[in-house]
Amino acid sequence: MKFAVNYSINLQRLLQKDHLPVDMIKCPDWEGMIFQAASLRPVYIHYDILIGSGMVYKLDFEKILTLKSLTSTTHINCHLVTTRAHNPDAQNTSAKMMQTWQEELAFLISKVGHETIAVESFPYMPYHPFMKAAVNPDLIADFITNTRTSLLLDLAHIRITALNLGLDEKDYIQKLPLDKLVELHITGIKPYQGYLTDHFELQPGDWDLFEWAMHQIHAGFWQAPEFVAFEYGGVGNTFAWRSDCAVLENHIPRLAGLIHKLN
Repeated sequence: MKFAVNYSINLQRLLQKDHLPVDMIKCPDWEGMIFQAASLRPVYIHYDILIGSGMVYKLDFEKILTLKSLTSTTHINCHLVTTRAHNPDAQNTSAKMMQTWQEELAFLISKVGHETIAVESFPYMPYHPFMKAAVNPDLIADFITNTRTSLLLDLAHIRITALNLGLDEKDYIQKLPLDKLVELHITGIKPYQGYLTDHFELQPGDWDLFEWAMHQIHAGFWQAPEFVAFEYGGVGNTFAWRSDCAVLENHIPRLAGLIHKLN
């Protein structure tokens, strides 16, 4: 397992002066950022690809594959969504959603290949009720299993979904195809502007879930992922203010220790 951290200016500063135990840097598909990060550590890309919205038909696949070839990216991730046109209470919602997912995934596979696809769910938010079917763990598991794709497990997304829907987060996770796990994400969640939001420093509940997940992996109950990414920090107005050096210096050694069983 390789330990990755989101690229940020503060992470760059720390890596230039400190020997933090970071194996890789996780970047969006921004060419300038990728080349800057690559001077510090090997880079892999996290793509902003949605399955279920029609977005896949408009993607620049030449750019996607070129950047993949220039980095240490081993799989192309996609996020499962539904649109506002889906009525969460209609009986045929799930069937229509699954059909759309399968059609859009087939198009994506035709462009990038089958062996490279990792599937991730978004967090369920109360202001997006139409997304309820898209976070159903049984449907996600069926989709990944039937399409022979892989699982990208974002623990913060699962925590937000479980808390918003009144579910047990561990029971939710155990319904997913953990034998197909290729990537694991961790970050903290906190209330922000009235809603639970991720990409913060880890809170006690976040640490507890991550320690449990790492125990499942080290005990052999789950497939060991290729990458474990700490999704704290970034650039721009959305993330720059959540890129505190003190958090990075505190969290990175502890996370690396849990991943590599150093403590």
